[in-house]
Amino acid sequence: MYGRNILLLARLANSFTRSAVVQKRYFFHIPKLYHFARHYLEQLNQFRIIKGYVNHKRILGKKTYEFVKEYYREDNQKLSEFIGKDKLHSYNYPH
Repeated sequence: MYGRNILLLARLANSFTRSAVVQKRYFFHIPKLYHFARHYLEQLNQFRIIKGYVNHKRILGKKTYEFVKEYYREDNQKLSEFIGKDKLHSYNYPH
């Protein structure tokens, strides 16, 4: 997953790439930009100072975040009981 700052760059690059994704919008297509951007954004993502902190509420919006959290509450509880909270935490699974 990209960090907050890299995510903004990835979204910008995606505005100039065409793909076979439903409801994908782009300004115009620049050939090979997707592969070029992905490679270099992954490299930049390794640097903590550039990476920034990803805030799920900021990305999804508070209303959507709360909806998703409530929608999956029961399943996440079952998963936590099955796998264990410590193990989920080691995978950076949101709780």
